[in-house]
Amino acid sequence: MNTPHVPHAPNVRNAPPAAPRPDLAIGDSLDGTTLSTKALAVQNMFDRIAPRYDFLNRLLSGRQDVRWRRFMCKKLPVHRASSPHALALLDLACGTGDVLQETLRSRPDYGQLVGFDLSAQMLSKAATRFAGQKELVSLVHGTATRLPFETASFDAVTIAFGFRNIDDRSLALKEMARVLRPGGRIFVLEFFPLERSLLGLAFEFYFRRILPLIGGIFSDREAYQYLPDSVESMPTYPAFCQSLVSSGLVASRNWSWLFGGCRLVELAHSPQMCENAPS
Repeated sequence: MNTPHVPHAPNVRNAPPAAPRPDLAIGDSLDGTTLSTKALAVQNMFDRIAPRYDFLNRLLSGRQDVRWRRFMCKKLPVHRASSPHALALLDLACGTGDVLQETLRSRPDYGQLVGFDLSAQMLSKAATRFAGQKELVSLVHGTATRLPFETASFDAVTIAFGFRNIDDRSLALKEMARVLRPGGRIFVLEFFPLERSLLGLAFEFYFRRILPLIGGIFSDREAYQYLPDSVESMPTYPAFCQSLVSSGLVASRNWSWLFGGCRLVELAHSPQMCENAPS
């Protein structure tokens, strides 16, 4: 039996290449990493729902998730004529590869794409999806609080509907800032809590009553009950912006849908961090 190809992710640091897994064409950065109770629960949950994940995303959002990811990919930094390298993208919580697929489709200026996820089953589906594009797409199994890449490796870092699942969000933001190249951008596409209002109550009713019911019919009700619980664990948008200071980041722009319940937030290195960067 032939050993499967393991795509090489850019600038992997401080670790020898992981042994290939027989079922996944991915690199592995979890060796020696102890996951928290929350991270293990999230990992197991997404492994369980991977088979119907894409179908339910489209159904539950009315395909708005496709529209939001497409919008995010349009906002990625463009190639600068003075830059000697092809643009590189790191997509955290990549799941089955929706952001990677849209970047391949709409952004030919990106020549190096890395998908990163905690769920092996999600990456297994992504590996099948990109089986013929191994020169452009790499997949890495790991945790966002310990990114196995050299400092300043990527022009853009994205995370779509996965930020709320991270156990230590502050540490993950610091890691995103570290691997981002000067002038690069981080994009967080996520649900945020709404203030108590009629619209907020309607949104909460759908999340708490309708969404778990539909999810339970087609997949795992417990997992889809987790979604509204995880949104409640998120800070409000203003509190999120304030929390960026300790990570050396600032929110430069944002776009919102669902009356502010869903936001795309563009992050950049803070001016102080840029001033202190080595020349």
